[in-house]
Amino acid sequence: MAKTKERTSTSKVWYDEEEQLVKKWAMTAQLKSTTHRMAARTYLKKSRNMTITTLFLQTCCGSFTLAASNGSISTQYEAFVAGLQLLLACLVSISGYLKLESKGEAHRGASLSYAEVYRRLTTIIVRRPDERPNVASILESTQATLIQLEKVSPLLPQYLCDKITRKPDVLSIPADQLPEELIGICPVIVYGESLEDNTSKREAPRRRPRSPKKVPRPIETPPPPLAALEVEEFISVSTEPTSSAASDEILSPIAEKAETVKDEEEEFADANE
Repeated sequence: MAKTKERTSTSKVWYDEEEQLVKKWAMTAQLKSTTHRMAARTYLKKSRNMTITTLFLQTCCGSFTLAASNGSISTQYEAFVAGLQLLLACLVSISGYLKLESKGEAHRGASLSYAEVYRRLTTIIVRRPDERPNVASILESTQATLIQLEKVSPLLPQYLCDKITRKPDVLSIPADQLPEELIGICPVIVYGESLEDNTSKREAPRRRPRSPKKVPRPIETPPPPLAALEVEEFISVSTEPTSSAASDEILSPIAEKAETVKDEEEEFADANE
């Protein structure tokens, strides 16, 4: 909620919404300073690599041309030198079109300007409320400075914005305090309305959701063949314990047949005697 204390044109009273706005501007200036510094290092590194490659090719072409002018050379050697000169001309043209060094210097200047805004705002809000300068002048001057920097600063590459949003220290920052380049649309702070009520209506997206990882499907084992099932059923039935009555019914015909065979053998032996 906003402070109930009224202020005049000369008083130094700061309301909660104004402190939140200045805090957001300071966080925005810090993140943009970091991102522009990363972009400056990237472009200057690419420019240095391309410059070294171009100088190497220029030296090689000059040496080959000097060697060719001193004596007769083969057709293959001439084709090689011509291809090398064509590659050098392409690199020089691409380097002039991309202007990597000028882009790196532009990002470096923007980084220094945003860092200056960040240091000035943090120095102001760290003081006690009665020791701060007039809030109206601070808001007007900071707003004019940020608008001017937005006009003259180069555009940040998208991959750098995605890279900086994945850092752990940036993920811990509330979404309403991040710049629009990193999260898209930010909630608007209204006088008399708390920030929690404003963010509960519509939370600003932090970053693009990642696609879920593909979970491999479990490998289904094929069912056993029918013959194997029949063998298993036969074994299970044959190994089951049987009762005494069932065993007597099975063994009684066998015993009677054995006695009959024994009697016949005895009669046959008596007849032979």
